[in-house]
Amino acid sequence: MTKIISYLGNLSLQIELDNIKISVVNFAKLEAGSNWSVINHCHSDFEFHLVPRGRGYITIEGAELIVNKDEFYITGPYVMHSQVSDSKLPMEEYCLQCEIDFLGKNEGESKLFKEVLCATYTSVFKDGYGAIKIYEEIIKEVSKKAPGYIL
Repeated sequence: MTKIISYLGNLSLQIELDNIKISVVNFAKLEAGSNWSVINHCHSDFEFHLVPRGRGYITIEGAELIVNKDEFYITGPYVMHSQVSDSKLPMEEYCLQCEIDFLGKNEGESKLFKEVLCATYTSVFKDGYGAIKIYEEIIKEVSKKAPGYIL
């Protein structure tokens, strides 16, 4: 059985860094069962998929990838992708879905950044900087809803 828990989707969260504005569309935790799969689809925004447990088989624009525990992959706007959980090691996935806009400053840098993000779909990356732990802290804070959790 698949369980999807959505966090932050009902909030209007925006982060502005120099010439980049990031708007959080949704943040979800997916507990995939052994028979979980999602057919080929796309979104109009970026998705950062982190796998804290298990294994999955991902197809992104025809490229077949295996994603394991403590790894992540990125899908850009309108990038077709499908996902299948390993039946013996069902995966869990955290997905940050966000719009990324460039504010016109440093246009060359912004264009390069967007091109790099959009071209990463044939790669799986190791979570070498602890993003999974940060995602888990966000889930904990949002679940408790203590005063100031939105900050």
